Amino acid sequence: MENNLFSSNIRQQFEKLQPYLPGSGDLALRHLRHQALEKASHVGIPHHRLETWKHADLQSLSELEYKPYLHLTDVTLPEIEFYLTPHIKCSKLVFINGYYAPYLSHKLQELHDVTITHLHHLAKTQPSLLGELIEDSMQEPSFFHQLNSAFTTDGPFIIIPENYKAAFPIIIYYFILDNQQPSMVNSQTHIYVEKNASATVVEKTISLTKNPTLINTQHFIKAHPQSELHFHKMTMNSPSDYHFEHFHASLLSSSLHFSMYATGSSYHRIETNMLLHDKKANIDFCGMMIPFAKSHIDWVSQVVHMAPLCQSEQIMQSFICDHGHSSFLGKISVNENAYKTDARLKSLHILLGSQGKADSAPQFEIHNDDVQCTHGATISGLDENALFYLQSRGCSLSQSKSLIIHALMDKILSKIENIPIRTNFYHFINECLYDL
Repeated sequence: MENNLFSSNIRQQFEKLQPYLPGSGDLALRHLRHQALEKASHVGIPHHRLETWKHADLQSLSELEYKPYLHLTDVTLPEIEFYLTPHIKCSKLVFINGYYAPYLSHKLQELHDVTITHLHHLAKTQPSLLGELIEDSMQEPSFFHQLNSAFTTDGPFIIIPENYKAAFPIIIYYFILDNQQPSMVNSQTHIYVEKNASATVVEKTISLTKNPTLINTQHFIKAHPQSELHFHKMTMNSPSDYHFEHFHASLLSSSLHFSMYATGSSYHRIETNMLLHDKKANIDFCGMMIPFAKSHIDWVSQVVHMAPLCQSEQIMQSFICDHGHSSFLGKISVNENAYKTDARLKSLHILLGSQGKADSAPQFEIHNDDVQCTHGATISGLDENALFYLQSRGCSLSQSKSLIIHALMDKILSKIENIPIRTNFYHFINECLYDL
């Protein structure tokens, strides 16, 4: 009954939002969005009886009526300046409550050959392309994917052209600002790296809300042969948020260096689906979760080796506060013709208090004997021997804990090759862990 009521409310909010959606005047695009809405209503909110949702409790989500933002919210630079990345020369795209903010965004002249735009602009200049993007985003038949396809208001669209080496990063900011009622934000990020090109893209989602907010995003990455992409994501949620992030990456004999850092929220779902299509594709994938008290971060990862001679490495680490919960389901699939696969998967959950909770389930599905696949999972507190050693050398207990935590943290952050970006992420995470 509650699921039906939630679906009914979603339909009502869609009718209100539809005139404001990009490409709302295009009949084919409107039809696609209605299809996605129908699919979402038919599938319904996932139940914890489903294997990949068994750790999720979405009961309170379905009890609220979330209203989408209908237009760009007015905001001044001082309101968000603290969260911007200073002293880094970059192109930046800023989105406020799911809408592009041109007066806060900037494109470097040095990146003039790179396509850096957004979905609302595509609706005016290339509506058929926007239709293709929305249709592609509907391929996964789950509730939150279809909801996103129906409700997406905006998001970046980036193309790194063939043979182009981007000398400066592109930074995307999603700010979710407070509203007087439960709100909903849906957006999509599309990144294409053409043959023999390379780039660094950073994305930050910063929620400053006090009221419950449903944040639902999809990300699509396609890397063509001999290309290389460094993609780094930072998410700072508010305690009452429900956040659903979906990442889809398709690699064609290319390299992807992917890192993800997430904190807070009532429930934060991260889904990463990485497909290694052609031989010698490579993915280096790491993540860090910091669930605070009464928050849950649930990460479901799948890497599919579809061709020979591909490599993948996944390292996931979480620091779990008292009454926090982290869960990780990591799966590696190796197809029959994917010989000489080298796949590694490791998860480490650190309990920082006696009331934290962690779940970890590494999985393999292998259909070829000529492979090297390893996995490991650890759930523990801080190393007692290391704590004893540091205290015997004059450190206090709090200093000893801090040193160990930072040493573990550095192993993940060292994956970020851009030093100014790494330093910025380090300061942010250090602040999150300061009082733990």
